Amino acid sequence: MSHAYVIQIAGRTAGIVARDHDGQAFRFLASNQTFNPLEGVLFAEPELAERAARRLVNSRGMLGALNIDDLTVFRGAPATAEATL
Repeated sequence: MSHAYVIQIAGRTAGIVARDHDGQAFRFLASNQTFNPLEGVLFAEPELAERAARRLVNSRGMLGALNIDDLTVFRGAPATAEATL
């Protein structure tokens, strides 16, 4: 299992997610200021970080509508809590 993944949105690098020190979550590291709102956010899975990045881009009118209602984001230690950005 990899410890880091590149997150790309529409061919543009949004950032990377790297497994946190405890191995229970992935921390988002933004590649540019567009994705700074996600900086440091912990995700249970890399796919959830990609969804959050897509939602951020969509909220700024940069992509068409996306169906990401099942977004789960964790701030701090991951748990079963659900939140939206």
